[in-house]
Amino acid sequence: MDPRKVERIINWPIPKNSTEVRTFLGLVCYVADFLPLLADHTIVLSPLTHKSADTEFPPWTSLHQHTFEAIKSLVLSCDCLTTIDHDNIGDNKIFVTCDASDRRTGAVLSYGLTWESARPVAFDSMSLKVAQLNYPVHEKELLAIIRALQKWRSDLLGAPILIYTDHRTLENFDQQKDLSRCQARWQEFLAQYDHKIVYIPGEMNTVVDALSCLPDTVDEPGIAPVAAALSIQTDPTLLEIIKAGYDEDPFCSKISNAQKSIDGLEWRHGLLYIGNRLVIPRVGTLHEDLFCLAHDSLGHFGFVKSYTSLRDSYYWPNMRSDLQNSYLPACIDCQRDKGRTSKPTGPLHPLPIPDRRGDSIAIDFIGPLPLDDGFDTIITITDRLGSDI
Repeated sequence: MDPRKVERIINWPIPKNSTEVRTFLGLVCYVADFLPLLADHTIVLSPLTHKSADTEFPPWTSLHQHTFEAIKSLVLSCDCLTTIDHDNIGDNKIFVTCDASDRRTGAVLSYGLTWESARPVAFDSMSLKVAQLNYPVHEKELLAIIRALQKWRSDLLGAPILIYTDHRTLENFDQQKDLSRCQARWQEFLAQYDHKIVYIPGEMNTVVDALSCLPDTVDEPGIAPVAAALSIQTDPTLLEIIKAGYDEDPFCSKISNAQKSIDGLEWRHGLLYIGNRLVIPRVGTLHEDLFCLAHDSLGHFGFVKSYTSLRDSYYWPNMRSDLQNSYLPACIDCQRDKGRTSKPTGPLHPLPIPDRRGDSIAIDFIGPLPLDDGFDTIITITDRLGSDI
């Protein structure tokens, strides 16, 4: 097997929570029919998917690691993987199964009599780039198909293929008339292949769903994951600034000295964490740079999406209010381009000019004031035509 076809499985990161364990086991269950003695391994990882692990994920032990590597070896073994015999296809078919998440696409190339019984040939997963993160859902799903066809072009061109997706509207993409320029290029590209797009329910699409939701630590070398453009830990310069900033920031110095009394506070490789959130000191423009990555680089979304992309990874005091009350209102692009979220105000109509004195008056009360002969309020009556009364 070409290592490039299985690199996503080889480099699958160690799960850090129960959701990531479920994702990995979802991939494994898809190919379970081809894996001997799989249950002997999954029985070790299955307890990590229980509800109790959602609240407190157990420590990752050497037994877990050994089982994790053993399962990956099974998935990459000759018992599971196959190759396409183009000279003697017979009743076999070629299947391409695709899916897309908010930040990544996933695909599996498989070969067999039916989609349910087909054996995998290759796996793939790629991150979405900056502009692609803003694509609507149907274009992300279509992009997953285009990427798979481009990657496995040598295996697919000239052969009938069935493309499986959990996005039903793509079944009629060939007949779609109103196309954007990007969709027109994709339709022209798809015309090179003898293909048919088939809808499958999302719950049956487990393997590519797992590949499209891979953690961001499994990315192409040298390419920063844009959906997690917030991962500043890949920049050595920023890391040094953060480490030096801990001594300058009074808050970081204070909580560092009280480490034993704060639950979840710990040092890892010279960095301060609260739970799984990296503490960012108030030094230089670090806070503004993270706000820029969470808001500007991801498409100038509103407060909720911008804050959500930050809160799970980073922490500093008043991060929420700084973003909502200071950074977002000062964003020039948002102020210039985004429409009002409230109903437009009606036209202003000035009061009519009175015809005679005393026709329209304005009354104002000033008080309470210190008592003066039993009175504590001044009444001011103004004739709107121009004189005081």
